Amino acid sequence: MKEVLLIDDNSIDQVYQKAFTEALGMSCTVASHVDEAVSLLKGIHFDLVLLDYRLPEIDGLQLLIGFNSIPNVNEIPIVVITGHLDLDLERMFKFFGAKAVLEKPLSEGLHGELIKYLIEQKEELWKSKNAYS
Repeated sequence: MKEVLLIDDNSIDQVYQKAFTEALGMSCTVASHVDEAVSLLKGIHFDLVLLDYRLPEIDGLQLLIGFNSIPNVNEIPIVVITGHLDLDLERMFKFFGAKAVLEKPLSEGLHGELIKYLIEQKEELWKSKNAYS
């Protein structure tokens, strides 16, 4: 089963996003705080990260930039979720490594297909890297 890390401090959004990922046939681990998210990323292999933009301790962009210091996180597709989609903000997130920026609420249709696609791309990249090792 594919493992998704959801980083979101809002308990209502956590319930909704967890149900969303589970409806896609994935397991979802929830981190409510930045320290918890970083600890999980250091100890568990995830296939995808859903990162809320607005967090109490730090905004999602700063956290995304900080992820660069964690080994192998750059190989995990990171999808930023926000209730306030802005083109400039989307460009900044993508510049710092986000694979997509999606506006809440997520839907199983298009958003679900994009998330499945990103995980498949990650697996293909991993297979091609290991084929020549």
